[in-house]
Amino acid sequence: STDFVFGEGGPYDETVTPAPLNFYGQSKLIAEQLVLASNLQVAIVRPVFIYGKVLAGMPPTFLHWVKTNLDNKKPMKIVNDQQRTPTFVKDICEGIFLMILKKVTGIFHLAGKDVLTPYTMATKLANLLYLDDTLIEPVMSATFAEPVQRAKKSGLKIDKAIKILGYNPVSFEEGVRLSFLNK
Repeated sequence: STDFVFGEGGPYDETVTPAPLNFYGQSKLIAEQLVLASNLQVAIVRPVFIYGKVLAGMPPTFLHWVKTNLDNKKPMKIVNDQQRTPTFVKDICEGIFLMILKKVTGIFHLAGKDVLTPYTMATKLANLLYLDDTLIEPVMSATFAEPVQRAKKSGLKIDKAIKILGYNPVSFEEGVRLSFLNK
């Protein structure tokens, strides 16, 4: 699923009633409801803003787009008034493995532990890779005419996954190192 099942005011835990702001979030919520109503033993994963290594044939992630622009000395405007809990892809895989191992059911938030704006993510990436962060300009969401409404303050709390699964995501900085520096 996704954090887009929620509206404004995050980060959210699993007990908060969803209130999607756009069709994408509505469709994910409907899918969750249908799966839960099936009376099967199911577990639903809600991740946020996934990043990691990009394999051949995959589209670039936001962070790969930022790195490519920085490598090419191309200035960027990136929103600084939205918050997310970016999630390293390997953490999601490990979280799902723990869910299977422990045979849990229900909804689990598998996200990163850091609450960051896209601008902060981009500047942290630039600094960790020794690239020019002055090419990144912070802007407000209203700068872009987005076709869909997005929550300004989103993200997911992971306390349930930590307590029940032993979920332990890496920091954003460590995820960037693993994604781009092979460390």
